[in-house]
Amino acid sequence: NLFVTHDDVLKIGDFGLARQASDRLEGEGGKVGTPAYCAPEGGARAGAPADVFSAALVILELLCPSFGTSMERAQVLEALRERQALPEHVDRDLPEYAQLLRSMAKREPDERPSAEEVHAELKRLGKGGGLSPILEASPDPVIA
Repeated sequence: NLFVTHDDVLKIGDFGLARQASDRLEGEGGKVGTPAYCAPEGGARAGAPADVFSAALVILELLCPSFGTSMERAQVLEALRERQALPEHVDRDLPEYAQLLRSMAKREPDERPSAEEVHAELKRLGKGGGLSPILEASPDPVIA
C-alpha cells in the first residue's frame, strides 16, 4: 500500500501485515496481492520478477498524477499489463522511463530486469531531472 501525504511525501505501509481485505486475493500458499498489480505468472511462479512487474504499474501511476476516472486508471494499467502500451505523454516526454516500464512489464519473468537493475536505472534517470515535464503537465490518458 502506498500513501501520499498532504506534503506530497510517499509512505509505504502494510507489507502484508494486515489481514485479508475485500479487494485482495489470498491464494493457497497464503499469497496476498491486489489483483490489478499481480504479475501474469501468478502465485505459482511469483518471486522477485513479479515484484518488478508490480513496481512497473506503481511507477506508471506516479508518472500519471491524475486520472479523470477510476476506469481511465484501470485502462492505463491494463494497457501496460497486456500490451506494454503507455499513455502518449509518457512516451513523448519520458522515453527512457517508457523503455524501463516496458521492460519491467514483460509477460515472461525471465525477460524482466532485476530489482537491482531497475534501482540503478531509476537512480540514473533521476539525476537527469527528467520528471519535471510530466509533473507540470496534466496527463493525457490516451494510450499509444
